Amino acid sequence: MSFFNVTKYPPSLLFLALTLGIGLLLLLAFERAGHKRWIGVLATFGAAPMFFYLLHLYVLKFLYLACVALFGLNQGNYFGFDHIGAIWLVSLLLPLALYPPVRWFAGLKARRRDLAWLKYL
Repeated sequence: MSFFNVTKYPPSLLFLALTLGIGLLLLLAFERAGHKRWIGVLATFGAAPMFFYLLHLYVLKFLYLACVALFGLNQGNYFGFDHIGAIWLVSLLLPLALYPPVRWFAGLKARRRDLAWLKYL
């Protein structure tokens, strides 16, 4: 179990081996998958990562404010949820809900190469 005793700061050799090893194994899996549909979905999120990041922060803030307005503060033990499974469910549903705007923005970035500021989002 000492192998899992990794420290990020300062970066230990075990931390670097774990993160780089997992990253390389994922890269191998993605390369072998070829042109499957789920690779295209991941490529869409990869085409506009900063847009997805900023959009999901605003969506989560809006959902938080709406839930506070409806239910009040301090509901649940885990970030406003009663069970950790609900957090996992929201973390799976949020990218599904944000896929259409991210796909639209990725298409906009691909079409409008003349707008230099788009490459930063």
